[in-house]
Amino acid sequence: MNSAAFGVDDSAPAAARNAAVAIGNFDGVHLGHHRLLAVLRAEARRLGAAAVALCLYPHPSSLLRPESAPPTLLWPERRTRLLRESGADDVAFLNTTRELLELSPERFFEEILVAKLQIQSLVEGENFRFGRGRAGDVSLLKRLCRNAGVSMIAVSLADDDESAVSSTRIREAAARGDLDEVQALSGRRHRIRGVIALGAQRGRSVGFPTANLETIQGLTPAPGVYATLAHFDDGRRFTGACNIGPNPTFGENATKIEVHLLDFNEDVYGQPLEIEFVRRLRDVKKFASVGELLSQIGRDVDASRQAIQAMPPEPIQGELAVTIAEWVRWDSAAALRPLGISLKGAAFTEPGVVRLEWRFGGRPTPHVVMDLLFGMEERLRRAFPEVDHVTTGTVTDC
Repeated sequence: MNSAAFGVDDSAPAAARNAAVAIGNFDGVHLGHHRLLAVLRAEARRLGAAAVALCLYPHPSSLLRPESAPPTLLWPERRTRLLRESGADDVAFLNTTRELLELSPERFFEEILVAKLQIQSLVEGENFRFGRGRAGDVSLLKRLCRNAGVSMIAVSLADDDESAVSSTRIREAAARGDLDEVQALSGRRHRIRGVIALGAQRGRSVGFPTANLETIQGLTPAPGVYATLAHFDDGRRFTGACNIGPNPTFGENATKIEVHLLDFNEDVYGQPLEIEFVRRLRDVKKFASVGELLSQIGRDVDASRQAIQAMPPEPIQGELAVTIAEWVRWDSAAALRPLGISLKGAAFTEPGVVRLEWRFGGRPTPHVVMDLLFGMEERLRRAFPEVDHVTTGTVTDC
């Protein structure tokens, strides 16, 4: 998806001006970001403005401390797509340069946010830092916004365990090969993107041809064998068994990414390919013979096919359902909490229809609850035009 980029000396793109804005690196576009974007979207609709995610790219550490800069989870095109799916109307990239990083918090606010973007509202996480040396915090930002006549909302990025969801936690989980943790924090399965290159073609000679990926974008997970889905840019996808790491059986120590695509026989050298990691099957190991290796590859292929077949169906507009759940909590939690009511979850049951599951911890007066929920549902439909109808279900704690 298209997005606009600009620098400290450039005019901001028209689509990013006079908007409700959230600023960040947004690497990961995780559940904490979903919560932030849900509030941003609601604030934008209140103002009749666009909801704009402003990405600082690349990560400031790549300029200030390149030797210790964190690996990137999401390349710009995927970051843009996920931000839009999670509630942003537009995405703009502000080029991270030394000149930008030298701006004091006050100059960053005045020159970038007020003069260039002409922001109407700002929505940020409670731990947001900005300006030279990361000297600015949310308290300073609130004061600057108040003086400029700009509304400002600070959002908690804590998850249900009261610990902050962060891209750092996702990177650490991916580095361990913990796909469940990555999905729990980000709300989706991990992906990388690369270009299919010509390899040794050893796999073809033994009946398991592989696509060798180079020019990798995204964070490569821990070495091992994975059940995967492979996505071509034309929309086709295939089940795959992916090996990440060396090939010790043949005395090769270099780390490679090789994907065997099931039920596939085409020449695709030079084409881009995205790999979606579904399940980690095993560690990389050295086998005593080529025959033993081929037997194991056969078992890996069977395990990959079974893992993909066992995948639960994806919810309709699944990313948006997460956003709606966070919007509902932001909108109504304060009013419903004293009545012992909390949102258990939200999901699309069919296009345009969202079902909200509520947990009742007490015995509130029915008409009070219905009035509150009816008002919330009306606001939800105004905030999310994609929603035509809202249904509800309840769980009562005993």
